[in-house]
Amino acid sequence: MPCSPRLAAAVAAIAVLASGPSVAMDDDLRASSSAPTAIRLCGDSGDSTIGTADCRKAGTDRLVTQIDRAFDAALGKMPANIKPLLKRDQAWFNEMIIDAAEVLAESDADELKESFAQALRRRAAALEGMASGRSGFAGNWVNAFGSLTL
Repeated sequence: MPCSPRLAAAVAAIAVLASGPSVAMDDDLRASSSAPTAIRLCGDSGDSTIGTADCRKAGTDRLVTQIDRAFDAALGKMPANIKPLLKRDQAWFNEMIIDAAEVLAESDADELKESFAQALRRRAAALEGMASGRSGFAGNWVNAFGSLTL
């Protein structure tokens, strides 16, 4: 039975090593979990993209707080079958806005800074509209398969 101790050691090693990556996937699986979806954009810790002072100066901290509050309000009013879709959308938005902030940190272009702030304002307005019960978005919607005018 020399294989049994080796097999037991291999199983133990796999169990220990497999738990690390499963914890690392939590951020990717936030949409299907009850984990918070707050944007970690401002702060002085290693997981924040923009420093606290810079966030306050640009007003980004207020916009992020507004988005997080509007998201929580909208999520509370959504039916159970829609909540995972909204959480997935919020996780995607968080990832995109953090990537945009990293690009913004490397640039001094005022046009990029204003575009970034406008994206945050549009997101806040859209979430506040969902929270208030306003139905849908009027306009012309186009994708690869066709178009729709509301």
